[in-house]
Amino acid sequence: MMPQVTDRWAKDRPANYFDDMLQNKTMKLFQKYSVHAADNPEGYTVATAEINDPSHKGQYESGSVPGVKRISWVHLEKTPRRANYIPGTAELKEGGDTIDCKASIAAKANWVPVWFLPWKPQAMIYMTIPTRGVGAGGHDPDIFFTAAINGCSVFFQGTAQNPTIYHCGGDPDYRPNPKMKKVDGIKKPVRDPSEAAAFWRTLVMAHGDMTQGVVGGEVNKIHYLMDTPTADASQKNTARSEAYFKWLKKNNLANKDQFRFLEVRPWGCVFGVRTGNDWQFYLQENATIRYTSVKTTRSYTATTLDGPLGIHAEFTRKNPTTRVDVDFYDVARPTCVRPIWPNGGGGFAFRHPAALELL
Repeated sequence: MMPQVTDRWAKDRPANYFDDMLQNKTMKLFQKYSVHAADNPEGYTVATAEINDPSHKGQYESGSVPGVKRISWVHLEKTPRRANYIPGTAELKEGGDTIDCKASIAAKANWVPVWFLPWKPQAMIYMTIPTRGVGAGGHDPDIFFTAAINGCSVFFQGTAQNPTIYHCGGDPDYRPNPKMKKVDGIKKPVRDPSEAAAFWRTLVMAHGDMTQGVVGGEVNKIHYLMDTPTADASQKNTARSEAYFKWLKKNNLANKDQFRFLEVRPWGCVFGVRTGNDWQFYLQENATIRYTSVKTTRSYTATTLDGPLGIHAEFTRKNPTTRVDVDFYDVARPTCVRPIWPNGGGGFAFRHPAALELL
């Protein structure tokens, strides 16, 4: 009998296992794994033009994805856990166990066709998905992706049958005289996430394609990255990510001598699924968990006392337990998957990770 695998994230999977999940068990994929979509499909960059608007400080661009470029082919692979890696490296994205969604504008064997909306810094990129039966380039998939979000806003416009989606990325310089606060001795502007969200919302309303209908839904950084003002760019958290961090520490007390949780870094993924003729778009809230493996040691102190008549007595005293961090790891988990537009509310909340599945 083969030994039982206790770590469900470490199982060996066939080459196209996650591609099959995307097509046949879409919601299960997003409920179980954090999915990180590529910024842009390989072989394609959206053409953009500068937005000329004196009411907005800074330079911003706008571009729409033409019909023949709206379909990309994607391939999903699970990234490995690796000790002491450098965050942000290309091969590990947001940490181990992340589903890395590669994209290509050219068709590739066994890859999955999807509607794919790219990202570009300091730009508003958008595309319209035609009604079922029209398609693009001979394909009419039922899955939509846009680039992973780490501060961006995503807007939805039109109808469930013929939606237009905007991906607005970059950090807008939206206030001429921001409040300043010292961080590590240096004065930095206090960033209010609601102001960034309002900036992009106004830009879409002023320079988007309003012939496509009402802008009826959005995802912004308040929903998945940070929900309170801060001057420290490294301090990104939401009420949900904070609750998840507390939940992790509380539910892994039995293993406190094996590892220690350091932080949780939130980020997001927006995707869509078409059922029949109607699209439903979702936000996957994710958390990258940084933790360390721990080595526990205990030392002893021996003391010898000289008594009368040459009698010697020896005493051994236990010293306090010492826990030393050995290696650090980053792993990603979904904390919530919830519908955003055209129907919102509800959704899946976190159920994992179990303690044994982190090491």
